[in-house]
Amino acid sequence: MKDRLPRKLAAILYADVAVYSRLTGEDEDTTHRTLREYLDVISSTVDSHHGKVMHYAGDAVLAIFGIEMATFIVSPLLEG
Repeated sequence: MKDRLPRKLAAILYADVAVYSRLTGEDEDTTHRTLREYLDVISSTVDSHHGKVMHYAGDAVLAIFGIEMATFIVSPLLEG
C-alpha cells in the first residue's frame, strides 16, 4: 500500500463579509477601507489563537487552527 499523507485534527475557519457586493456598490471606498480593517483584525485574532491564515480571496479569509483550538471548539459539541 502507498504511503498515506499525514493526518491531524484541525479546525478550519472560512469567513466572508455578508452582502459585500451590495456594500461595495453603495460606497466602494468606505467598504474597502472597512474590509482592510476587518482583515487586519481577523489576521491578528487568528495569530493570537495560534492559527494560520492560509488564504485571502477578496472579502474572504481561510484559516486553520491546530489541535488545541480544534479540541476547544469541538468538546462542547460532543458533550451536547
